[in-house]
Amino acid sequence: MTKVKIIHILTASSQITYCLLLYYYNYTIMSKQGSKIGSNVKKYRNKLGISQDALSKKANLAFHTVAKIEAGSTPNPTIDTVKKLADALGVSLDDLMK
Repeated sequence: MTKVKIIHILTASSQITYCLLLYYYNYTIMSKQGSKIGSNVKKYRNKLGISQDALSKKANLAFHTVAKIEAGSTPNPTIDTVKKLADALGVSLDDLMK
């Protein structure tokens, strides 16, 4: 929370503060959710014993999409992408988001 307080002190306008807080939320909270999805995709992919390339083909996604999600470089993948991955892995959306 100290980051939020520092941002608030450094900005004069409430609109700027709101935008910075929204950015902070998206960066910290949503990226943590995204990294959960990525680690779960990797966990279930490894359980199936398939490569990222095989998963990408099975899910009808680009290889780099799967690689970036697993690496946490895509912190907020679309629900369509997550659904394709879940279907390809034979798990529920819930399983990937836990």
